[in-house]
Amino acid sequence: MAGPVGRAATAETDAYLRAEILSYSRSRGIFAGVAIKGSTLRSDDADNKALYGRAVTHEQLLKGQVKPPSAAVPLLAAISKYSIREKRGSLEPRAAEPALPIVHASYAAGRVESQRAYARLAREVRHELVTLPFYGVFDNFLYRIEGSTVVLMGQVSRISLKQDAERAVSRIEGVERVVNQIEVLPTSPNDDNIRLAAFRAIYGHTALNRYALRAVPPIHIIVKHGNVSLEGVVATQADKDIAAIQANSVAGVFSVKNNLRVESET
Repeated sequence: MAGPVGRAATAETDAYLRAEILSYSRSRGIFAGVAIKGSTLRSDDADNKALYGRAVTHEQLLKGQVKPPSAAVPLLAAISKYSIREKRGSLEPRAAEPALPIVHASYAAGRVESQRAYARLAREVRHELVTLPFYGVFDNFLYRIEGSTVVLMGQVSRISLKQDAERAVSRIEGVERVVNQIEVLPTSPNDDNIRLAAFRAIYGHTALNRYALRAVPPIHIIVKHGNVSLEGVVATQADKDIAAIQANSVAGVFSVKNNLRVESET
């Protein structure tokens, strides 16, 4: 004797979360039907309190009004490194688009004919670089503008980011040539471990963890063969000094070069 060909079981509730609806079915042959379903999304206040050590609302968390706990630092590092961020329309906001140092600039008559035109070109180059999808805290961009030529420098953790940077800058109006001198950092499991450990040490410090809330944290950690360079901009000299101390505390680090710039001095 042939048995049932299919079985199904469901557990549901009503819109007021009061009813307990259980169902079980057996079917054989062809079945057609229509189902209307819904779902709810609620914050877990108890778990939030346990993680942050005090009661916080989901609104405070989503708006970045609460400092991230140290347990979240590795996750923030991974998101910063791998997340894809949409390009923003404005070229100006410093919080969203950190300033990149211009190593040297020169003007060429007939190419960039005025300081205003040069400033526009510099803004667009910076915008294209800092909004690249995989640009993160373990990468560092520098650039130089020579007339209609843009020279790209710095260090990146993956070769695709070097290629993306050249492609993005070459599309800017007024750029006729791109010289790509960006260094691709060597692949090293030891350097990867140092990167994550340095990120935890720096952004986990109470004086510095506010920087971790930005789309691209401004303290960039460049690691090559166990040697660490800190690049970017911080608010105060004290923050700069603390970052260097924290990086020096990481096991396996041979040296730390502190190239951080203080915002008031830039």
